[in-house]
Amino acid sequence: MHSLALSLFWKFRRLQLPALALIALLQRTPVLRALFSAESLVVRGSLGHVLRSTALVATAVGAVDTLAGATTFSATPASPASATTGTAFQAAFAVTGAPSAVKAYTIAGLPPGLAVTGATASGADLLLNASTGTITGTPTTAGNYTTVITAWEKTGGTGNKKAYNYVINVTGGVVATAPSITTQPTSQTVTAGAAASFSVAASGTAPLSYQWQKDGAAISGATSTTYSIASAAAGDAGTYSVVVTNSAGSATSNGATLTVNAAASAPAITTQPSNQSVTAGGAVSFSVAASGTAPLSYQWRKDGTAISGATSSTYSIASAAASDAGTYSAVVTNSAGSATSNGATLTVSATNTATAPSITTQPAAQTVTAGGAVSFSVAASGTAPLSYQWRKDGTAISGATSSTYSIASAAASDAGTYSAVVSNSAGSATSNGATLTVNAANTTTAPSITTQPAAQTVTAGGAVSFSVAASGTAPLSYQWRKDGTAISGATSSTYSIASAAASDAGTYSVVVSNSAGSATSNGATLTVNAANTTTAPSITTQPASVTVSPGQSATFSVAASGTAPLSYQWRKDGATIAGATSASYTIASVASSDAASYTVVVTNSVGSATSNAATLTLAASIFPHLTALTFDGSGRLYATDSTNDTIQRIAADGTVYLVAGSTGSAGSTNGNGSAALFNQPGGVVATNDGVLYVADTANALIRRIATDGTVTTFAGNAALRGNANGTGTAATFSAPTGLALDTAGNLYVADATNHTIRKITSVGVVTTYAGQAGSAGSTNGSATAAKFNNPTALAVDSSGNLYVADTNNNTIRKISAAGNVTTLAGVSGVSGATDGTGSAALFNQPQGLALDAAGNLYVADTGNSSVRKIMPAGAVTTIAGLSTISRESDDDDGGDDNNSSGAGSGDKRSSLSGSLFNHPLALAVSPGGTLYVGDTGAAAVRTVTTDGTVTTLTLTLAPSGSGGSSSSGSSNSGTGGDSSPGSGASGSGASGGGGAPSLWLPLAMTLALAARRWRREVSR
Repeated sequence: MHSLALSLFWKFRRLQLPALALIALLQRTPVLRALFSAESLVVRGSLGHVLRSTALVATAVGAVDTLAGATTFSATPASPASATTGTAFQAAFAVTGAPSAVKAYTIAGLPPGLAVTGATASGADLLLNASTGTITGTPTTAGNYTTVITAWEKTGGTGNKKAYNYVINVTGGVVATAPSITTQPTSQTVTAGAAASFSVAASGTAPLSYQWQKDGAAISGATSTTYSIASAAAGDAGTYSVVVTNSAGSATSNGATLTVNAAASAPAITTQPSNQSVTAGGAVSFSVAASGTAPLSYQWRKDGTAISGATSSTYSIASAAASDAGTYSAVVTNSAGSATSNGATLTVSATNTATAPSITTQPAAQTVTAGGAVSFSVAASGTAPLSYQWRKDGTAISGATSSTYSIASAAASDAGTYSAVVSNSAGSATSNGATLTVNAANTTTAPSITTQPAAQTVTAGGAVSFSVAASGTAPLSYQWRKDGTAISGATSSTYSIASAAASDAGTYSVVVSNSAGSATSNGATLTVNAANTTTAPSITTQPASVTVSPGQSATFSVAASGTAPLSYQWRKDGATIAGATSASYTIASVASSDAASYTVVVTNSVGSATSNAATLTLAASIFPHLTALTFDGSGRLYATDSTNDTIQRIAADGTVYLVAGSTGSAGSTNGNGSAALFNQPGGVVATNDGVLYVADTANALIRRIATDGTVTTFAGNAALRGNANGTGTAATFSAPTGLALDTAGNLYVADATNHTIRKITSVGVVTTYAGQAGSAGSTNGSATAAKFNNPTALAVDSSGNLYVADTNNNTIRKISAAGNVTTLAGVSGVSGATDGTGSAALFNQPQGLALDAAGNLYVADTGNSSVRKIMPAGAVTTIAGLSTISRESDDDDGGDDNNSSGAGSGDKRSSLSGSLFNHPLALAVSPGGTLYVGDTGAAAVRTVTTDGTVTTLTLTLAPSGSGGSSSSGSSNSGTGGDSSPGSGASGSGASGGGGAPSLWLPLAMTLALAARRWRREVSR
């Protein structure tokens, strides 16, 4: 080590560097080693003139690299070495010439099949703690391999190092092919205790090894093509997959779910068949109900003998004969056993000898305090004997078989509706229902007036009515009074005077009473005007103009004076609006056709007055042509708009934030947020962490929007149109529209005018997944043999099945995970709106798809202006919209919403059956199961909840510059989210953002000067 230090000292002495600079350089050994390695300095002078003490100083400061200089790498065979696949190979290597022996090596880049004897894994490399090494093994894959062998000064791969390349050229044999799953394991459902087995088949170069996993964890010992469980338990339920491996790589199968059902339970009769009496020729039916593990089988018997074909839970005789009389029972069976019902007797009477029952006295409703007794009675005519069966809420009451049913001490649970079925041999009759109300004991509450009677003014001869509403324990009694005196016979909640006279003027009140007390209403004054005092209406408050966005509600109101009663009639552009006859007029969900001038005519018996005109103006649409909707893993909703050329996020409060694009500016520029440009964007999908992929339709591109709002081109070439496959910009599209993203991160693209479905892997490799480019059709079959006609929307389920809205074929197609194309619903070339299963259903230009967690597929049937649902069993139903009407409405009747009482003003919810849509295109299902509909023709976003409520969202455009990135809501246009100076992690290369220069700077400058001077000496 001393000799090497002296050598280094002499080299720098000849460069005439100051002594302090020399010492500083020697103290920074990493930089010094790098310089010597890069410049290959060679000593060119005698060392005899160098003082030994100076060398010792250099050694003391640690400036010696024991692997620098004339070290030698040797290998047998020498580099490049030759090897053959399938043939054993061995090579010995060593590094010599260093002042002290090499202590360790790290090795990287060996050909597949080769290893280093005694080496252990160290990250991606091998680590050998020895002075020499041996490469052994049998190569499996042909190719030219450069193995990097790094010699280390110290054990464990530390201290000084030097790297050498050793080339091994592997030829001959068959190049190993990585495994590929050819037959996936399939899901299983078994009963606890039963056997279950999963199997897989794979191609690839032998030998193949197998490792089965449950829920992602390796199963010990499960290393064959089949994994079996002899007796399944509940703990075995889960998802099973297998990793197949060979020398060229590995492949993981799809997950197969094992469901373990509880062991079967034997049947038990829950509802016995009942005795029947029927006249000859009459129909009769016996029924049984049973519990137990499905499937249950049934066998009816007559007098103990099985009845052929009687194998359902009900046995019916359409026309009973005398020979049908007997005892009927049912045997219910499943895999765990059987149960036999009680016998039920069938009595068949001769024809024309009996009269069916008829109820002559109905049971009456009852109100009782808890603990009190109550009794219901019924009377009926008809041929004896008559049998009785009382029911509560439609369910037979055991033992209640007489004409009277009594409860000795009523409880709250006895409240309900009671009826009686009276039967004889000729038939039966069911009474009306009688309600039993059971009030809690000692909880009777005194009446309280909830709605006071209102003062009235009427012209002599006019009708007038006072009403009251009160709470309190029933029954409530009423007594109306005039000027404090009870009015005879006025004992209901309403008191009316058909023709008011001057003597009827006064103050009216009502006393409401029950067993707990009474309450007296406020007095309501009745003013009776003489017949000749009527005054014509006069507008006192004019309706005001409003400006709203499509889908929002709009209300006009008027106030007028004049002799009552006043009548109202609203008009739109001078034309009468049917049903709009109150002092206010509300449009619950404004459409473009509602923009107009509105007036109201107020009328009474002596004249009329017309209000000033109020204008309804439509605000600019936030989504003039909404094309797609999607949710990310955090439940954030995103929308694309092909007219605005933007991608936006809709917050939970209805605020709409820009994610990317510039409204009305088309282009293909990449960038961040509004700096990026799109051209008629179509489909959009989101990953769980908020990364967006957009079908940039008119640019023929697939774009990616990172969580910080940065837009890049993921695949396609804006300058070219075509159907070329390839990676990234090497691939071309024609008109990409719909997108779908599977659980493996593969992106599927509906390339509409190519009539194909394309697939893009997570690294951007584009292939044609199904269909034939440029060839429209409706052929089913394998993916590459099938044909489509302008497919525009996609959806993929958790099993890898892909669903296609084949728009111009008016069908919904399915591409199985195995690549087989079938028609799920609809008839190619036939449009319509018929519901049904499979080809019995018809569609009209379907252009949107979405799947929910239960496997229901929703279809935006655009040409029918409706939303359809395809259940897992294949049945198609219309859940919203009418095929004959195109309009946005949440009303049950599809018309304008006239709120005559003001109740529910602005409420934009309705049942599915009455909601109207206007050419919907976009669908998405939220994590909570709510269906979101892009009602494109109405420029609105609607929701359909799981309980069937349809609502139009009220949307507000966020102020310019407010947050709106695809992930956290931070701005994509520079208004926030940047890290503060110096926030980079220590040692990671992050800039400090200013401050003092590094201490290495002067040393580096001195080193550079030294190198320059040395080069000059060499050149001389």
